[in-house]
Amino acid sequence: REALRDFGKAWPLKPHSDVLDATFESEKMRALASFQNLYVGLEPYRNNKEIGGGVLRKTAPAVFGLLSAIELHPSNKKSGVFAPIGGFQAVADAMERLAIDQGVEIRRGITVKRVDSEGVYYSLFPEEGKESNGMKDEEIFLSSDLVLVNADLPYATETILSNNNNNNNEHHYDWDDKFDYSSGVIAFH
Repeated sequence: REALRDFGKAWPLKPHSDVLDATFESEKMRALASFQNLYVGLEPYRNNKEIGGGVLRKTAPAVFGLLSAIELHPSNKKSGVFAPIGGFQAVADAMERLAIDQGVEIRRGITVKRVDSEGVYYSLFPEEGKESNGMKDEEIFLSSDLVLVNADLPYATETILSNNNNNNNEHHYDWDDKFDYSSGVIAFH
């Protein structure tokens, strides 16, 4: 009932940043106390352009502040934030080994120029127009049954996806409010 008091304006449903701003003066303490919001793909910051400060979309409600208390409370014998042995690079290395074992070809040291439904166009040189050992930069096509693009969606849409309107090889990228950005994190449970 408390959460719905005053039409949802009580602390549990406020943006987490509202409670953190009222509790901590230190920016570092606010960041520490809001880190858990990223676990679920939410951001702690109030968005004044959204109803309720954004808690109905992608702003974490203040009740998420309880996550850190649960993790760090001394009565919780399994408390803490866990990380993989060897760091997150060990996870990437294991995924690479698994992919190679399944027949996936991984290419490094190339620059993806564009992607379409048939495959990937790439270059062996990191900068357009460069030469290396007398070889000219050229676009190479790699036919693919499936292409996974792990770049940020707004960036990929504006730069390498073939249906974009910016295929004039200009290397610039600017914020575009038509995209709904989200925070991201790898979480293991």
